[in-house]
Amino acid sequence: SPFVLGIIRSRIYIPFRMPKQEQAYILAHEECHIRRLDPLWKLIAFLLLAVYWWNPLVWIAFFYMVRDMEMSCDEAVIEQFGNEIKQGYSNSLLSFAMERHPYSFAPVAFGEGDAGRRIKNVYRYYVADNSCDCRTCNAHIKSKRHIDAEKLITRM
Repeated sequence: SPFVLGIIRSRIYIPFRMPKQEQAYILAHEECHIRRLDPLWKLIAFLLLAVYWWNPLVWIAFFYMVRDMEMSCDEAVIEQFGNEIKQGYSNSLLSFAMERHPYSFAPVAFGEGDAGRRIKNVYRYYVADNSCDCRTCNAHIKSKRHIDAEKLITRM
């Protein structure tokens, strides 16, 4: 699986066998983590989790923070490349999740722990066509977004 390593001088590591067409949006996803300083925030959250390990609310907050980081970067990639990469991007998420070994545990690494939810989120996310700035078009796009996402999710 691709991952980011490092806090100050972060590096992106990707598998050798990754097809060239997938590399662009996978790298964009990992670069999004670096731009937003996600490795630093995740390390801080993990240290807080280590101190307050007994508190279930801290565990819940950590889980949702990591999930939101991943989904936010997924959405940034869809915004950058457009709606047409959703199928390929979702296939990549699924293939990385299937390769994950149950004995590999990296608490401060970004992973594919919730691939199903991430794939649904990718299909729900809709990049609006900003060629028209009128409020009617934006409202129409938003209502269409919900309908299209439900159709796509039921096909999965």
